[in-house]
Amino acid sequence: MSSRLPGPFARFMKAASKVEANEIKAVLLSFLFVLTLMAAYYILRPIRDAMSSDWTDAELSTLWTLTFLFSTIVVTIYGAAVARVKVGKFLPAVYLLFSLSFVGFYGLVTTAPDTAWLNESFYVWISVFSLFQVSVFWSFMADIYSKQQALRVFGFIA
Repeated sequence: MSSRLPGPFARFMKAASKVEANEIKAVLLSFLFVLTLMAAYYILRPIRDAMSSDWTDAELSTLWTLTFLFSTIVVTIYGAAVARVKVGKFLPAVYLLFSLSFVGFYGLVTTAPDTAWLNESFYVWISVFSLFQVSVFWSFMADIYSKQQALRVFGFIA
Protein backbone atom coordinates (compact mmCIF):
# COMPACT_ATOMS: atom_id res chain seq x y z
CA MET A 1 0.00 0.00 0.00
CA SER A 2 1.28 3.43 -0.88
CA SER A 3 2.13 5.78 1.96
CA ARG A 4 1.40 8.93 -0.03
CA LEU A 5 -1.93 10.71 0.20
CA PRO A 6 -4.28 10.66 -2.79
CA GLY A 7 -4.38 13.74 -5.00
CA PRO A 8 -6.83 16.61 -4.47
CA PHE A 9 -9.19 15.31 -7.15
CA ALA A 10 -9.32 11.87 -5.51
CA ARG A 11 -9.98 13.47 -2.11
CA PHE A 12 -12.75 15.61 -3.62
CA MET A 13 -14.37 12.61 -5.33
CA LYS A 14 -14.27 10.58 -2.12
CA ALA A 15 -15.78 13.42 -0.11
CA ALA A 16 -18.42 14.38 -2.70
CA SER A 17 -19.57 10.93 -3.75
CA LYS A 18 -17.81 8.26 -1.69
CA VAL A 19 -15.94 7.06 -4.77
CA GLU A 20 -12.77 5.22 -3.80
CA ALA A 21 -9.47 6.26 -5.36
CA ASN A 22 -9.20 3.00 -7.31
CA GLU A 23 -12.68 3.54 -8.81
CA ILE A 24 -12.23 7.10 -10.08
CA LYS A 25 -11.23 6.17 -13.63
CA ALA A 26 -14.09 3.68 -14.08
CA VAL A 27 -16.65 6.07 -12.59
CA LEU A 28 -15.51 8.99 -14.74
CA LEU A 29 -15.56 6.82 -17.87
CA SER A 30 -19.06 5.62 -16.93
CA PHE A 31 -20.16 9.21 -16.43
CA LEU A 32 -18.69 10.24 -19.80
CA PHE A 33 -20.40 7.27 -21.44
CA VAL A 34 -23.86 8.23 -20.21
CA LEU A 35 -23.14 11.90 -20.96
CA THR A 36 -22.33 10.96 -24.57
CA LEU A 37 -25.48 8.85 -24.87
CA MET A 38 -27.68 11.60 -23.50
CA ALA A 39 -25.98 14.22 -25.69
CA ALA A 40 -26.67 12.06 -28.75
CA TYR A 41 -30.33 11.80 -27.79
CA TYR A 42 -30.66 15.53 -27.07
CA ILE A 43 -29.16 16.28 -30.49
CA LEU A 44 -31.58 13.90 -32.24
CA ARG A 45 -34.72 14.74 -30.24
CA PRO A 46 -35.30 18.23 -31.74
CA ILE A 47 -35.06 16.72 -35.21
CA ARG A 48 -37.64 14.10 -34.28
CA ASP A 49 -39.92 16.65 -32.63
CA ALA A 50 -39.71 19.01 -35.61
CA MET A 51 -40.91 16.20 -37.87
CA SER A 52 -43.92 15.60 -35.65
CA SER A 53 -45.21 19.13 -36.25
CA ASP A 54 -46.14 18.07 -39.80
CA TRP A 55 -48.34 15.19 -38.69
CA THR A 56 -51.87 15.00 -37.33
CA ASP A 57 -52.70 13.72 -33.88
CA ALA A 58 -53.99 10.49 -35.41
CA GLU A 59 -50.70 9.94 -37.27
CA LEU A 60 -48.71 10.62 -34.09
CA SER A 61 -50.91 8.21 -32.18
CA THR A 62 -50.19 5.54 -34.78
CA LEU A 63 -46.46 6.27 -34.60
CA TRP A 64 -46.47 5.94 -30.79
CA THR A 65 -48.32 2.64 -31.11
CA LEU A 66 -45.67 1.48 -33.58
CA THR A 67 -42.99 2.68 -31.17
CA PHE A 68 -44.55 0.57 -28.43
CA LEU A 69 -44.72 -2.51 -30.64
CA PHE A 70 -41.23 -2.06 -32.06
CA SER A 71 -39.77 -1.40 -28.58
CA THR A 72 -41.35 -4.62 -27.34
CA ILE A 73 -39.83 -6.58 -30.22
CA VAL A 74 -36.38 -5.00 -29.80
CA VAL A 75 -36.34 -5.53 -26.03
CA THR A 76 -37.41 -9.16 -26.48
CA ILE A 77 -34.61 -9.78 -28.98
CA TYR A 78 -32.14 -7.97 -26.72
CA GLY A 79 -33.22 -10.02 -23.69
CA ALA A 80 -32.80 -13.27 -25.58
CA ALA A 81 -29.35 -12.22 -26.83
CA VAL A 82 -28.15 -11.05 -23.41
CA ALA A 83 -29.23 -14.36 -21.89
CA ARG A 84 -26.71 -16.05 -24.17
CA VAL A 85 -23.92 -13.44 -24.34
CA LYS A 86 -22.42 -11.41 -21.50
CA VAL A 87 -23.58 -7.78 -21.55
CA GLY A 88 -20.01 -6.47 -21.62
CA LYS A 89 -19.34 -8.30 -24.87
CA PHE A 90 -22.74 -7.62 -26.42
CA LEU A 91 -22.83 -3.91 -25.60
CA PRO A 92 -20.44 -2.75 -28.35
CA ALA A 93 -22.55 -4.61 -30.91
CA VAL A 94 -25.71 -2.89 -29.70
CA TYR A 95 -24.23 0.58 -29.94
CA LEU A 96 -22.58 -0.25 -33.26
CA LEU A 97 -26.03 -1.26 -34.55
CA PHE A 98 -27.47 2.07 -33.42
CA SER A 99 -24.57 3.97 -35.02
CA LEU A 100 -24.95 2.11 -38.30
CA SER A 101 -28.69 2.67 -38.28
CA PHE A 102 -28.20 6.44 -38.03
CA VAL A 103 -25.63 6.34 -40.85
CA GLY A 104 -28.15 4.31 -42.85
CA PHE A 105 -30.90 6.86 -42.20
CA TYR A 106 -28.58 9.63 -43.37
CA GLY A 107 -27.78 7.70 -46.54
CA LEU A 108 -31.45 7.06 -47.25
CA VAL A 109 -32.51 10.65 -46.58
CA THR A 110 -29.92 11.99 -48.99
CA THR A 111 -30.83 9.53 -51.78
CA ALA A 112 -34.54 8.66 -51.38
CA PRO A 113 -36.95 10.56 -53.65
CA ASP A 114 -39.89 10.28 -51.22
CA THR A 115 -39.01 10.58 -47.53
CA ALA A 116 -42.45 10.50 -45.87
CA TRP A 117 -42.14 6.84 -44.82
CA LEU A 118 -38.50 7.45 -43.92
CA ASN A 119 -39.37 10.37 -41.64
CA GLU A 120 -41.94 8.24 -39.85
CA SER A 121 -39.46 5.37 -39.52
CA PHE A 122 -36.85 7.76 -38.15
CA TYR A 123 -39.37 9.13 -35.64
CA VAL A 124 -40.12 5.63 -34.36
CA TRP A 125 -36.44 4.61 -34.33
CA ILE A 126 -35.38 7.69 -32.31
CA SER A 127 -38.15 6.95 -29.83
CA VAL A 128 -36.95 3.36 -29.49
CA PHE A 129 -33.34 4.57 -29.19
CA SER A 130 -34.25 6.97 -26.38
CA LEU A 131 -35.90 4.20 -24.37
CA PHE A 132 -33.39 1.50 -25.18
CA GLN A 133 -30.07 3.30 -24.82
CA VAL A 134 -30.62 4.12 -21.15
CA SER A 135 -31.72 0.55 -20.35
CA VAL A 136 -28.68 -0.91 -22.08
CA PHE A 137 -26.37 1.53 -20.30
CA TRP A 138 -27.67 0.69 -16.82
CA SER A 139 -27.59 -3.03 -17.62
CA PHE A 140 -23.92 -2.60 -18.41
CA MET A 141 -23.33 -0.60 -15.22
CA ALA A 142 -25.08 -3.28 -13.16
CA ASP A 143 -22.83 -5.85 -14.80
CA ILE A 144 -19.52 -4.11 -14.06
CA TYR A 145 -20.14 -2.72 -10.56
CA SER A 146 -20.82 -4.78 -7.46
CA LYS A 147 -23.88 -4.02 -5.33
CA GLN A 148 -21.75 -2.21 -2.75
CA GLN A 149 -20.06 -0.12 -5.45
CA ALA A 150 -23.37 0.62 -7.13
CA LEU A 151 -24.78 2.07 -3.92
CA ARG A 152 -21.84 4.48 -3.73
CA VAL A 153 -21.18 5.41 -7.38
CA PHE A 154 -24.46 5.25 -9.32
CA GLY A 155 -25.59 8.62 -7.95
CA PHE A 156 -22.46 10.30 -9.29
CA ILE A 157 -22.70 8.52 -12.63
CA ALA A 158 -26.36 9.49 -13.02
